[in-house]
Amino acid sequence: YQEDHEPRYLALIGFTVFVLLCMVSSANLMMLFLFWQLLSYLLYLLIHNHAHAGTLEGAFRTFFILRLGDVFFLAGVVLAYSLYGTLEFPDLFARAAASSASLSLLPGIELSGATAVTLLLFAGGMSKSAQFPLFIWLPRYLYAPTPATALLHAGIINACGFLINRLAPLFGLSSTTLHIAFLVGTLTAVLG
Repeated sequence: YQEDHEPRYLALIGFTVFVLLCMVSSANLMMLFLFWQLLSYLLYLLIHNHAHAGTLEGAFRTFFILRLGDVFFLAGVVLAYSLYGTLEFPDLFARAAASSASLSLLPGIELSGATAVTLLLFAGGMSKSAQFPLFIWLPRYLYAPTPATALLHAGIINACGFLINRLAPLFGLSSTTLHIAFLVGTLTAVLG
């Protein structure tokens, strides 16, 4: 072996790809969240190197920002279940389309149930896809080994786009969320 930890690293890369494939083939919102969460922990392990101070700092920042996004994602899952009573994608889409549920944030400010759920899910996706303002972990991630960086850019950075596409029937019920996603994406592209 060229490196002492090569078998561990290759096992983590293989397991990360497996989790990524499970995530994209999830049948319900809870499975999607669990694999989403596991993927975040695996990213942390792939860039964690005790021998390099920059890597440790980048790993901690990545871990913290991804946990912040996971809180929003989990809140969206809980809200979806409380509003629609299911997390299975076909049933969730049908019940959301038939529902007129709304949430009152402040007096005079109401959001439809679909808008509230999709805004929370989108905020969760923003962290993993390094969207503004949750992009601060990405530059420090580049200390990671090249295969981990390639995996990141090939699949994980596209997580928010995947999330919107996978849940398109739900996101399609909220033009507000889609407009916010457009603005955030545009601002991220301009800043990039």
